[in-house]
Amino acid sequence: MARFNGYIVCCSLAVLAFACVATPRQAQDMEEARAAIRQVEMMPLAREVAAEELHEARAALSYAELSAGKHDSAGEISNAILLAKRHAEIAAQQIALEQAKRTVESAEREWQARAHESGDGADDAATWQDASSRSKLPGVGTHEHSHNRS
Repeated sequence: MARFNGYIVCCSLAVLAFACVATPRQAQDMEEARAAIRQVEMMPLAREVAAEELHEARAALSYAELSAGKHDSAGEISNAILLAKRHAEIAAQQIALEQAKRTVESAEREWQARAHESGDGADDAATWQDASSRSKLPGVGTHEHSHNRS
């Protein structure tokens, strides 16, 4: 009987030691996910361009927090945290892409205005429009904002 109790105590200590190791890592990962979401929320265009991804990131983080509170499996909590981080990363990339598109469109308008003012860039403007419409980025140099590549 003493051996059996010793075994239970030993196993309990092993489980407790594992829980102490896993919890700080999960807490750190959750904080990283929170920070990533906050960083994206502060970016210009976040609400306009990445609202859906931010919503998904917040939902995944909330699920991770609830799962941790209910002491769900470490794998389930880690997966939810990873999902929250990935949604935040996707949101940041959506914002960066939209900013790049707007920068190119602004430069194109400025370039065309200068070409029009000088009167000698009409052919160059047509060349710019043709070249930019063949760009690898969808919607860059054109007024299309589709995500499908031609």
